Amino acid sequence: MSDNDSDSDSSFATSPTFWKERLSNPKAAMDEYVTMYSSCFLPATSLYIYGSGPRVAAKQRVTRQCEERLAQRETRLVRAGAVRKQVDDMLEYALRLETGTHVLFDPDAALRLFKKVLDGPYPNETRAIAAMCSCYCLKRAMAIAVELFDPLEAFTFLNRGCELGL
Repeated sequence: MSDNDSDSDSSFATSPTFWKERLSNPKAAMDEYVTMYSSCFLPATSLYIYGSGPRVAAKQRVTRQCEERLAQRETRLVRAGAVRKQVDDMLEYALRLETGTHVLFDPDAALRLFKKVLDGPYPNETRAIAAMCSCYCLKRAMAIAVELFDPLEAFTFLNRGCELGL
């Protein structure tokens, strides 16, 4: 491998504090929440982006849905539900942790919660969401440290999501 090759590999990685810095901005955190919600929580057949109307209108609809989700429950109540192992609250709290929305950004805690749901006694549809969220977390972490990315782990999450009915 030439020196240029190693330089190009490092160009894929960002600062280790990139996500923390980015998500300290509430608007950026909300954008990440909307992106992760639409990528992992909505059914692939929901046509949330590819449906009728322009993409901007579709994104605005999803953004409104997310704003309503956040307004419905205070983070402290969601966290309390997650501690009591209420699965919807576990997913919601992990989503907030992963995106830094209404809570401090903590991707490690988010991934742990998603894995608890994935391995827990919950409906397959719910566990499939957790599998996709886990893979999403790994994908984002890869931007910081590509050498730490484990493609087998990512594939395992994707495979489990498919097995669970995605």
